[in-house]
Amino acid sequence: MDFRIQFFILSAILLVGCVDPEARPYEEYVEDYERLQNGETLNNQSTNNQSNGSTNQNTSNQTNNASNNTYPCSPDGGASIDITIRNATEYPADLFWVSFDCEELQYGTLFPDQVRSQQTFVGHVWILKIINTTLAWGVVEEGTTELVLGEE
Repeated sequence: MDFRIQFFILSAILLVGCVDPEARPYEEYVEDYERLQNGETLNNQSTNNQSNGSTNQNTSNQTNNASNNTYPCSPDGGASIDITIRNATEYPADLFWVSFDCEELQYGTLFPDQVRSQQTFVGHVWILKIINTTLAWGVVEEGTTELVLGEE
C-alpha cells in the first residue's frame, strides 16, 4: 500500500482519538489494521456468514455478522425505546448508529461483552465496526430491551 495512503489512514485514526474521548486506543487500531493488511479476518465468523437470531419479549438478537457494508438505513420515526447494546464479538469495536440517510454516526467503543445503555427508536440500525470493516449489525425491534451485536 502506498505510504501516503497509510499515513492518511493513521492520521485519521489519531484524529478520531482526539475528538472522541470514548474512541479506542491508537495501538488497538494499528493492531487491527495490521491484521487486515495480512489478510486476516477481524471476527471469528466466516465473512459469508450472515445470521439472524431469535427475538423474544425481552431481548432482540437480530444481528447480521458481515464483513461487507450491506445494511439498511434507519427509518424515520418509530417508537422511542431504551435498550442496552452488547458487543458479542471477541474484538473491541466502534459502535455506530445508521441515520435515515445511511450516514454512520459513532457512539463510542464497546469492548467484548461490554454493554451500553441507549435511547433509540424501533426500527433503527446499529453496527459494530473495526477500521471500516463491519463486524455485525442489528435492527431494534418493538418490545426489546437488548440488542446483541455479533451473536449467532
